Amino acid sequence: MALTRALLGRNIKCYLPVITQGHIVQNSYLSTTPQDQKKKSRIASSALVTFAVAKYNRYVTWYEGILERRYPGVFKIYKIVKHGLRDLFLDARDYFRIYTQIRKGKPLGTLTRRELEVYRQLPHDLLHCLPLYCLQAIPFVGNVFFIVAYKYPKSLLSHQFWTPDQKMQFWLEDLTERVQNYNIIMAKLERKTRKITDDKLRIYMEDVLHEINLCKIHERWPYFQPRARMHKYGMLLRATDLAITRDGFADENAHEIIAACFIRGLNPKSLHTEQRIAWLKQWVEVAEHVDEDCISLLLHCPIFLGLNEPTNKVLYR
Repeated sequence: MALTRALLGRNIKCYLPVITQGHIVQNSYLSTTPQDQKKKSRIASSALVTFAVAKYNRYVTWYEGILERRYPGVFKIYKIVKHGLRDLFLDARDYFRIYTQIRKGKPLGTLTRRELEVYRQLPHDLLHCLPLYCLQAIPFVGNVFFIVAYKYPKSLLSHQFWTPDQKMQFWLEDLTERVQNYNIIMAKLERKTRKITDDKLRIYMEDVLHEINLCKIHERWPYFQPRARMHKYGMLLRATDLAITRDGFADENAHEIIAACFIRGLNPKSLHTEQRIAWLKQWVEVAEHVDEDCISLLLHCPIFLGLNEPTNKVLYR
C-alpha cells in the first residue's frame, strides 16, 4: 500500500486496493499477467498525463492572471499569439487530414464548406508565417519577432492572428488592389467580342457583357503552370459554392458571410447581411450551372457580378 501510494502520488487513488465489506479487492495494478500489466501501464500513464495537464493548466491560469494585472500590454500580445497559434495548429491538423482523404480518392463534393476553406487557404497561411517558424527556433529572437509582428500583422502574420477589425481592414485593402483589374479585363473581353464574325453570337456576347449576369477571371498569382493552377482553384471554389448550397446560408455566421464576399470579389462593407446573401446567391447560381469544362465562367464572376456594385465602385482609383 505504501509503495503504491508513493509511486502514484496522493492525488491518484484509482489504483489503490478497494475495500468493500471488510475485504480487500485487488485491482488491475497488482495483476501479474502480461495483458494486465500492459493495461495497467496504459491506465497509469493516462492518469499521470491527465494529472500533469491539470496542474499545468492551473499554473498557466495563475500566470496569465499575474501577467494581465501587471503587464496589460504584454498580456494583449500574449493572448493574440496564444489564440493565433492554437487556431493555426487546428487548421493545420484539419488540412493534413483533408489532404490525406483527397489523396485517397475522396471527392471534393463530400467535404464541408469549412473543410474546403481550410484546404484552400492553409498553404497560403503557412507560407505567410514562414518567417515566424524560422525565427522562433532561434533563442530570444522568436519572442522579439512576435512583438515586431504585432506591429505589422498583415505582412508577418496569417489571418489566424488578426482581430476582426484587422481582418476587415486587410481584406478591404487586398480587394482594392484586385478591383483595379476589373475594367482592364472587361475592356479586353469587349475587344474580343467585337472580333466575333457570327452576328448572332456577337450580339449574345454583348448582351452578356452589358447585363452583367455571368462570371469573371479570378485574380490569382500562380508561379508556375498557371492554367493548371487556375483550373484547380476554380474547381475548389465551385466545390465550396456547392457546399454552401447544401449547408444553406442559415448556418453561416456574419463573419463567414463577409469573408465569402471578399473572396469572391465583393466589398461587403456598408451592406446589410441580407444584401450580402443576395449577392452570394447570384454567385452560387452560376456555380450550380458550370462544370469542369467551363470553369472559367466561374472564375470571371467577380468582374461580371461585382464590376458595377456601388460598394466596389468606391474602391476604383
